[in-house]
Amino acid sequence: MKKQITIIVVLALVGAFVVSLEGCGDEPDPCLGLKPFTAKFTIREKLLNDLPTDTLQSDTTITGNFVAFEASEDYDSYEWKIGVDPKTFTTKKVSLLFLYPENRIAVRLIATKKTNKQCFPKDDGIDTLVKYFTVIDRGANPVYGNYNGHLTANPDDKFDIQVTHDQWFDQINILNLNKGCNPIDEAIGIRGFQCFVGFKKISFFGGYVNQCKRPIGWLYMAKNSRDIRIPFDEGNGAPNQVPPINETKRIKYEFVGKKK
Repeated sequence: MKKQITIIVVLALVGAFVVSLEGCGDEPDPCLGLKPFTAKFTIREKLLNDLPTDTLQSDTTITGNFVAFEASEDYDSYEWKIGVDPKTFTTKKVSLLFLYPENRIAVRLIATKKTNKQCFPKDDGIDTLVKYFTVIDRGANPVYGNYNGHLTANPDDKFDIQVTHDQWFDQINILNLNKGCNPIDEAIGIRGFQCFVGFKKISFFGGYVNQCKRPIGWLYMAKNSRDIRIPFDEGNGAPNQVPPINETKRIKYEFVGKKK
């Protein structure tokens, strides 16, 4: 009787071992992690049309800026319809200039891509995606205003800065950044920093004039349209001199503030 039981147990173990070996030989599921084709694209505001790296994703832009629409992947075909533009664009990326304010501009992409019929037999490889964005007047950018804040390296030293838009010259002024800097000197034709402006963001380049230390950086406004942060660096050259005279290094700072 014991021999019979022993034989049964041995046979069971052998069977389990064989089954386990068969399981080890199973092919992985080729459809695991795959999904049916879905088109995706981004909307980016371009601050400099000739520098594609200066693009920031946003669903709002200001007049006078280019906007880039770009498919997120390589597809077999693209069919864009943007606002009321009668053209149909067929490239992966499209850039258009918007000169006038407009609400909820529809952007439609119809894209095709070869599908995996083995995993998704009902997928026809065609997908349509619609997004919307808004263009506001350049002068209505909420980034303009007065702010009170401090440098992160010295939070006890509170001071004000002012961000203004000169509509006559379309010039941006950032006053008191660096502290004491007034980048306006009519005598030599300087009316502010050189700036590239987007919705709630500014890229700026200052000089050595009226206590300015050639501040260079970015201004970012938060979604609440009140808080800002300005990572920038300034030189150690003498004021009122053209760089790089007397400039031997750049010092990094960050201003954080709240609209008054």
